[in-house]
Amino acid sequence: MNEVGERREIFSSRVRAGSRTYYFDVKKNSKNDNYLVISESKKVGDDNEKQRHRIMVFEEDIEKFSDSFFQVVSFFLKNSVNIPSEELDSITNSFNKVLTQLRTLTRHW
Repeated sequence: MNEVGERREIFSSRVRAGSRTYYFDVKKNSKNDNYLVISESKKVGDDNEKQRHRIMVFEEDIEKFSDSFFQVVSFFLKNSVNIPSEELDSITNSFNKVLTQLRTLTRHW
């Protein structure tokens, strides 16, 4: 059983990118609220010391965070990858469906 105040990880995803590793962890606090922790761990210096940076996104902010994040991803897709507009439209429609579901889940805030 968890101690009072213990944060429980309920989902995790990791991305390795050269000397950096990104972690996306969904955790649950002692009040049973979900939140997202995005961490970056990178090796620095000659002794490969690790630096870690973290941001937390709380459940009531996840819809706005997701919307803004997708705008950035869309920008990259349009301007860096030169993805065809039809494919980008399909991706956008899929993400809008996810945002609609998030709005439904987060209306109680």
